[in-house]
Amino acid sequence: MIRVKNIMVKDVITVDISKSVKEAAELMSSKNVGCLLVEEEGKIKGIITERDIVRRVVAIGRDPEKVKVRDIMTSPIVVVSPEATIEEAAKVMVMYKVRRLPVVEEGKLVGLVTTTDLANYLSKVRGFLNPILQAIIRGPPEGGPYG
Repeated sequence: MIRVKNIMVKDVITVDISKSVKEAAELMSSKNVGCLLVEEEGKIKGIITERDIVRRVVAIGRDPEKVKVRDIMTSPIVVVSPEATIEEAAKVMVMYKVRRLPVVEEGKLVGLVTTTDLANYLSKVRGFLNPILQAIIRGPPEGGPYG
């Protein structure tokens, strides 16, 4: 059985809970990531995603320089152990309708596993990319309606 620790991203980017949404967005952009884990005094308190920024700030006309990360983050967060199987992680994602799971061991953040990580692993194991996995991993094909 493959464990979460075998496919997770270990270099997780975090942001302090007191930072502005603009600062968080700049950090996401510079690190080329779609989410940040939110920290307060060294403890993970929530998660903020690009989608959160769009829906909870931009789409309703709030000022990203004035809105704080704490005001739009998702909290509490669902986590998984590095020893969990990828099947268990996938079930948690479906059950809680999340795409990203922080990986926590003994109360400490050790990684992050995403639906993309799961899709990448499955595509390698199966030796092929079906259209759904291809769309998740690479995005739409060139020349398509979104490509």
